Amino acid sequence: MGTFARSWSLTKASWQVLREDKELAVLPAISSVASLILATPFFAIAALTASTNSSGAGTASTSTSSSTSLGIGEFQRSVHGPGMIAGAVDHHRPLELTVSRLRSRQRSNDDSLARAADRYPHPFLSFTRRGKMKALRLAAGFALVLVLAGCGEDAAPATVMPDVVDQQLDVALSDVKRAGFEGEVEVLGGGTFGVVDESNWKVCEQLPAAGREVTDAPRLTVDRSCGDDAAEPTTASTTTAPARTEPPTTALAPTEPPTTEVAEILTVDNSPDLAALLTEPDYCNDTVESFAATYAGRTIEFDGNIANYAPEMQPDMLVYSGDYSETSSNGGPAFKFTPPNIPGNVGQGNNVHIVAQVGDFNRVQCLLFLTPVSTDLR
Repeated sequence: MGTFARSWSLTKASWQVLREDKELAVLPAISSVASLILATPFFAIAALTASTNSSGAGTASTSTSSSTSLGIGEFQRSVHGPGMIAGAVDHHRPLELTVSRLRSRQRSNDDSLARAADRYPHPFLSFTRRGKMKALRLAAGFALVLVLAGCGEDAAPATVMPDVVDQQLDVALSDVKRAGFEGEVEVLGGGTFGVVDESNWKVCEQLPAAGREVTDAPRLTVDRSCGDDAAEPTTASTTTAPARTEPPTTALAPTEPPTTEVAEILTVDNSPDLAALLTEPDYCNDTVESFAATYAGRTIEFDGNIANYAPEMQPDMLVYSGDYSETSSNGGPAFKFTPPNIPGNVGQGNNVHIVAQVGDFNRVQCLLFLTPVSTDLR
């Protein structure tokens, strides 16, 4: 699309807006008056330049002719004197030819001077015809731009603020954008960390109000819920409470407290599994692991010995079944006491009577952990 086509399209759009809203017609009028005021100096300069050119050319021509005449007269006087010019013309043809050549050369010089005076009439107002036309075109173009700019800018429709109160913030921002506002909307509220998720906040107030023209950035005040959404306080009931009636009393038979069954302590006498465990030759087989899983948390009672205990090097205490021996084993697993469940009245090599609770079995270390209840020397 060329420059003229774009200007014509803009002119038609401006005229359509003026037809719809006639109050805007005053704006192009003001723009036109301002354009004329701004263009007046350009036209005044052009007129003054044209006047100066014509007067300068006339003056140059007159002065040139006068100087030519004076030059020829002075030449004749210098050659023949005042009284002999007429006779010299009749008797001396070569002199006439010389004067004729001088006059022809002088006329050529006069034409050159006239052309120079026409082109440069004044040192401060030296505009050529091409320069004057260019200045006039620039002035006219500038005036046209001002007129079209005044119509185009003022003809843009104003942005009207929509009603976004009680809407989610993301919906409200979308409505403001669709109304024609492309800038950033100011959002107030949002708690300590500000608005992170726009859909979680609700618009409670807006500025400007709905239907007003948007001149600055709209301001939206948001909160989790607005005042109208809060639950209304319940009013106290004015009805009289019914009279309190006492329930009939009935005699309750005394009930005995429930009895808690205490798990029996496992010994070699009442538990074949414990008896077989204490005599098992392999202290790391599946029998030990199965016993720990079956009787975890149960209390066992047996005779044993402190096989290894060196608190300065290792705080754990290693316990075997049967009597202490440095050369032989009585069978059964390797029991272990760990802090803080270390009895303080026994040491390495002591034979003891042990009451303890069954704990976990460590398959890697082949150790059955016990929590001692009592440890007595025997």
